[in-house]
Amino acid sequence: MLKIEIALPPDLEREFDAAFKLVERPAAALRELGRTLSNATRDHFDVLNKIPNARGFKKSGFWRGIKNGTYFKDSDDSSATVAIADETRSFYAKVHGAVITPKNAQALAIPVSEEAYGKSPRAQDASFKDALKLIPRKGKPSILATVDADGEIDKVHYVLLKRVKINPDPHALPRDEYVFRRLFESLSDYLERRGA
Repeated sequence: MLKIEIALPPDLEREFDAAFKLVERPAAALRELGRTLSNATRDHFDVLNKIPNARGFKKSGFWRGIKNGTYFKDSDDSSATVAIADETRSFYAKVHGAVITPKNAQALAIPVSEEAYGKSPRAQDASFKDALKLIPRKGKPSILATVDADGEIDKVHYVLLKRVKINPDPHALPRDEYVFRRLFESLSDYLERRGA
């Protein structure tokens, strides 16, 4: 389970704590703050989903999937929980970084063409998969490529690697200041509606 805590500067934390002391029913306020946190996080993922990917390929919908898997889970008198469903653990790797190694294969097939992007070589349709040729290269990673009639490389589709290191993405989660602003606005609205 991925646990993320929001760290506020001491002055903002004091301001938030002072406002929260006016809350008569903490569970109800935290339920609303949990929904706000969920919405703020989903809005952040929506922004990330609109950014073109680094290679300019058609988007795989990664951030849309993470956004759709983000929801307010529950709250009590002292906390609120927002869950991010990520069956592949790809989001965890985005947040914390990871070293990826092959499972049930000798190498990772890293796509380098738009036709290959987002698909395993095994998951390609038969005509494309049959056209791929394994090309070993001395001192360099092997590749999977299509070749022309003369046996020359036409287009490289995958580079085969033994492992890939993914660095943490500093933009994977919304900035604490953005989240705090949304939470503080939500808490202020909550208190105003209750005449506090």
